[in-house]
Amino acid sequence: MSEAIRNDEFLTKRELARLCRCSERTIDRLLEEGDAPPVTRLSTRRIIFPAVSTRQWLSNRTIGLGRHSSEGKASANNTATPIRRPRRRGRLSKHPVGPEMSA
Repeated sequence: MSEAIRNDEFLTKRELARLCRCSERTIDRLLEEGDAPPVTRLSTRRIIFPAVSTRQWLSNRTIGLGRHSSEGKASANNTATPIRRPRRRGRLSKHPVGPEMSA
């Protein structure tokens, strides 16, 4: 007989979204872009994510401590996309206040 599969070996899309602290729609977008963790397709509408592969996917996207070599350079296997700050919306102030402009 084959081994019994435990429930914690796979994550649903909802569980993955909770783990990543994002919406299920964000997971859908990652899947559409091909940037999501590997999936196991159970049917045309049902997918699950292997927990081990998902944790590996998350660790590969982690930026920060432990992701650099001892020389201070980024490691060669760091394929994470740099985090970009969102653009500011709206106009900047008409009257900038700097050291030369202050009263």
